[in-house]
Amino acid sequence: MVFYDDDGNEIPDEELPWSSNAKEIDPCDDSQDWVYQDDGDGTEDVSDVPLQTEKVLIAPEDTRSAAERRKRVAQSVREEALRRLELSARTAAEFQSVVNWYDREEQSRMRRERRYESLRGNTLIEYLAPDDGGIVPHSMSCPTFRQICRGEFDDLLCNCLFRMHDLTDRDHLRQIVMNLKQDHKEILYFLGVRLHSSQQLALLRGQTERNIRKVRGTVQRKIHKKLFAALTELAKENGELTHQEQAFLKEYKPTQRRWAAHDGKPV
Repeated sequence: MVFYDDDGNEIPDEELPWSSNAKEIDPCDDSQDWVYQDDGDGTEDVSDVPLQTEKVLIAPEDTRSAAERRKRVAQSVREEALRRLELSARTAAEFQSVVNWYDREEQSRMRRERRYESLRGNTLIEYLAPDDGGIVPHSMSCPTFRQICRGEFDDLLCNCLFRMHDLTDRDHLRQIVMNLKQDHKEILYFLGVRLHSSQQLALLRGQTERNIRKVRGTVQRKIHKKLFAALTELAKENGELTHQEQAFLKEYKPTQRRWAAHDGKPV
């Protein structure tokens, strides 16, 4: 069978691509892109050598700043470290390290979302602040006002020194707070509910900040002791405990009472 080129000339059999005499061209061979250049001594005649277009790859100019490039390099290093940790994990402890790594990445992502979320003032995203723009006046966007609009008045009415034990529906917590002394209730209310600093409460009560911190530690130890006893009894009765209460039972260590060295009785 005879083949012809684009000009109508007959193509010899030795020049056909499937011919055994045809020279195979490697598409990955870059040596054909090089062009011989004579030094001018006349030793070589390259007039018959066809010139080919030289392939020049120009990298795009990096317009990022040095800080952005360093940040990208650090991110690439962390991604590569995580990939290698996943491939090399064999034991349960190593797989737990991978899970902890992903948990940290998830917490960082959520923290960045909360930071750049458009909120009203210092209201946290967990307070379900409205995301449809600012509300005027500002007090109408606070969580307490929104609860009142829904008919929920408990948080507003119980936000006082004498009713703060009704802020929780856990009976054991309610009994502990309700049975505190009036002085200890005041410390708990202003430092725990109103989130005043010890310095502000010291100015309010006309006491020193050191005295406030000392009484706060006493109140905290008493509450923890009563709470530990109540949760222990509730756990024995197979009562339902929250995750925070379960963590408290695991981490709390009752203070050891000091014993006299001579008779073995508590001091």
